[in-house]
This record gives sequence, C-alpha cells and structure tokens, in this order.
Amino acid sequence: MSKSELYDQLASQLSSLLSGERDLIANAANFSSLIFHALPDLNWAGFYFLKGDELVLGPFQGRPACVRIAIGKGVCGTAAARRVTTIVPNVHEFPGHIACDAVSNSEIVIPLIEGERLIGVLDLDSPLLGRFDDEDAIGLNRLASVLIDYSEAQRVCGRSKMTKIGSVKPTIVAVSGLSSNTGKTTLICDLLERLPGWEAIKLTRGHYRSCGKDPQGCCVSDLIRDEPLVRSGREENYEAGKDTGRFWDAGAANVHWVIAGEDQVEAGIKEALSRVKSAGVIVEGNSFLDFVEANFAIMCARAGENRLKTSARRTLAKADAIYLSTVDDCDASAARARFDEWRKGLSIDIGQNGMAVFTKEDIPQMALRLQAMVEQGNCSRLTALSADGTSALLA
Repeated sequence: MSKSELYDQLASQLSSLLSGERDLIANAANFSSLIFHALPDLNWAGFYFLKGDELVLGPFQGRPACVRIAIGKGVCGTAAARRVTTIVPNVHEFPGHIACDAVSNSEIVIPLIEGERLIGVLDLDSPLLGRFDDEDAIGLNRLASVLIDYSEAQRVCGRSKMTKIGSVKPTIVAVSGLSSNTGKTTLICDLLERLPGWEAIKLTRGHYRSCGKDPQGCCVSDLIRDEPLVRSGREENYEAGKDTGRFWDAGAANVHWVIAGEDQVEAGIKEALSRVKSAGVIVEGNSFLDFVEANFAIMCARAGENRLKTSARRTLAKADAIYLSTVDDCDASAARARFDEWRKGLSIDIGQNGMAVFTKEDIPQMALRLQAMVEQGNCSRLTALSADGTSALLA
C-alpha cells in the first residue's frame, strides 16, 4: 500500500471513529491512538492545545512529554507561531529544539486551525532521520481537518481567548477556467491540501445561455429557486467524487455550494462569502468575478489546445496568473511551449499581456505565498515564486 493510499484509508477510518462524538479531547485521544498504531516508525504522536500564550499537552501515545511549550519555542511552538506545517528531518539541527524524548530524531508538526483560530498542534516524532515528507504533510493535514470538523474546539480553547473574526474580510483566491476541463478542481484541491483552515466555494450556474443543456435536463434544475441556494457544511454538500466532496477530502475547513440562476450569481456568491469564517477562501467559477474583487485570481488552461468559454476573455482581464494543467505530466518548459504555440495560432488576442504562467511544479511555493499573505494581512499581489522568474507571479 502506498503512503497516499494509507492516508486515504486512515481518513475513512477516522471519520467513522469520530462520527457522533463532538468532544475534542475524546476525539484527539482516539486520533492519536489510531495514527500511532497505523503509521510506521513513530515513537510519539499526540496533541498540544493552545491556552493563553502557550501550548499545553493533550492526548498522546508514547513516552511522557513536556507539558507546556511557549509559542515560538521548539518545533511545536515555532509551527504554532508561523501557522504552517513544519517538517524537521533532523531535530538535533533545529535551533532551540526541546528534547522531550531522546529517542526522537525527526519530527512533523501540523497546526490545528479552526476558521482563523489556532487551537493547537498535532505533533509526530520518529526515531528515524528524515522520516516525514510532503506526502505525510498532506495526509496529516487532511486528518487534522477531519478532527476539527467533527469536534467542538471551543470547549477546550475557550471563546474568550479566540480572535473574533466576524468583521475580518477573508482573503479571496479565485480559480477560473479558460475552457472546460482545465483542471480547476484539481488545482483547488492541491492548494487546499497545503492551506489548512481555508474554506472553498463552488459556484454552479443553471440555465445560462452557454450551458448547452435543456433546463429540464440540467443537473441542478430541481434546485433552482426564486432566490439563490447556498448549501454549507459537510452534511449539506458532501458527495464522494463530486467537486464539493473533493474539496472536503482535500482538507477544506468548510465548503459552500452556490446554486444560482443566471441573474442570481451576485446574491449567491455574496451570501456564501458572508458565511466564510476562515482567513482564506478559494472560489471556483468564472462569472462571480463580475461582482466580487478577488485578492488573487488564477485562470486555468490546458497546456495545449483550449476551446474558449464565452466568459473567458472578460475573466482573463481580471486574472493575475495562468495555471497550465497537463494530461501527460510533461515538464514546465514543455507545458509553456505548448500553450504559447496554441495562443499564437489564435485569430484573437486573449490579452495575456505578460501575465505570469505557472505549472504544477510551482504549487507548493504558491501555497506558502498565499498563507504568508494572509498571516501578514497583506492583500497585495504575490511576489515571485522562483528565483529565475520563469514562473513568477507578478507583484
């Protein structure tokens, strides 16, 4: 069984294990036991929860551990302060490492974020050097999202210690498509896996002129109302294999599904955004950009030929970057060459105007930049992703 398959299995087992229980401590206890016995080469697995300005020991498996860790100290405190997943191949080389167990040689720490609130960290130690990698980071973030979704974190952390976010506007990342089947959903999932605590919005329009479907045969015809319909939460919109289900499986803190008629998009998307409690949200769709200004807008395209949507040129004018997806896993330079060849053969100018173009190879760094933008409260454009500027996102 591959590592990704193992995490898929663990996500399913964890959902079943936590179903029906809302107590965070009880769920964290079962969580730590499950992964400690399922993941190989661990000597410690458990939680620290935020109380005041320090992390306090929670449920765990392994030898006795340090009870309190100050924010910014050690691997756990550093990950909590930065709110980013932290992988340490050799803990003995980490400045200020707190040695709770002398057997530990490598470590990974996953911040637990509910909405905009840090509630604690998940900490795993291994006696092996270099035990943890990006696959572990993605898988563990997914499992952490399951824990948060099933639990009531407020009971542990206390509401008075949490940041009130009702008046905080989330950072909005728009993901649109130059044509159909350009990899929008896959890109969003790749980003959500690397952006713990972020939410997602899926916009589905019914009966628009370019739909190409009879209104009675449209997949959402029975859901169209006089007002736009917004379904939020796992119980309301999770379906395995569907876009909303894939967003949940990728680790979204919440998913909002907007079903709207052609003249209901503005009201629907604004209602969905009003429900977002996270610091960041990724929105899939083209038409909503006529009504909402995104902090960063990505236009997805195939590396080869694209059949332009009628709304694509208008949406492209608002995009900050183009993401090139491929079906044959070609490298970045080949993907850009294919796209340029197709673009030069068009009879119209699609208005790229020197816009940054990036590929799958750039996603990890892009996610880090998006997270940094949120943490710094900076809604300006992203800076370069690569030193040579070949896949830079324009400032």
